[in-house]
Amino acid sequence: MAPHQLKTVQCLSPAGLHDMAYKEWGDPRNPNVLLCAHGVT
Repeated sequence: MAPHQLKTVQCLSPAGLHDMAYKEWGDPRNPNVLLCAHGVT
C-alpha cells in the first residue's frame, strides 16, 4: 500500500475561492472508493 498523499482542490464559496485539503491513499487501481467530508457546511 502506498503512503498517503496530501492534495488540495479549489472551491468556490460566497466569500470567494479557497482550498480544501484531502488525503489520498491506497491502491489507485481499487474501484472501491470511500469519501469522508467532515465539517463541510
